[in-house]
Amino acid sequence: MSKADGFIQTVFKRGPVKANKIVMTHENQKISIAYIDDEIIINSPSNTEGMAQYIKEFTGGSQLTGGDLSLETDLKEAFVFSTMCDLYRKEVFKAYSEEETFIYNGFSKEELLEACNNTRRNTQSIAYHILSVNNGMFEMTADQILMALNSLIEKDLVKEEEGIYTPTGEGLLFAGNFLVMENMIDVVIGQVKENQLYRSTFKVLQAGPLDLLY
Repeated sequence: MSKADGFIQTVFKRGPVKANKIVMTHENQKISIAYIDDEIIINSPSNTEGMAQYIKEFTGGSQLTGGDLSLETDLKEAFVFSTMCDLYRKEVFKAYSEEETFIYNGFSKEELLEACNNTRRNTQSIAYHILSVNNGMFEMTADQILMALNSLIEKDLVKEEEGIYTPTGEGLLFAGNFLVMENMIDVVIGQVKENQLYRSTFKVLQAGPLDLLY
């Protein structure tokens, strides 16, 4: 363990349920460390299938999907898109709670600017997860909002009518399907090169058995 040159840490969360496992490597050797309540379990060699099977018990094993969203962009555009989806989801829940027919009226760029700059630390917020993966909060400007919206319109994920913006196409399908996040998986990968530790991370969110966001 003292000679470890790399690691993979996987943290699974579902409400009060949490699992944390680290696999440490040294050349071709692997050791797994699992945290269960106040106990630590060390296995050598590591059982890499154990965590995967544990997660599968909660996530299911379906190969189907509820949508086909693929967005490659910079952080700010991804943040604007996720905030837009959060606004849509809030309106859906409001209609449900008031037992009304859901009619989405969209939002102006000013309303989106306010929402972006008031992101709450809420694990049910897609925008918050975008920020947490990228190390914290930042302020958006009106020009940055407009630039991001125009780019999303070009990608057919957002439409604009008389200054009102709404999700469309795969963006609308995603926002409508991805309502309540049930499972969250955080993975951190580290590797030592020339006495420097390099880390990367990704997050997977699950809303129902068919909808996964990476």
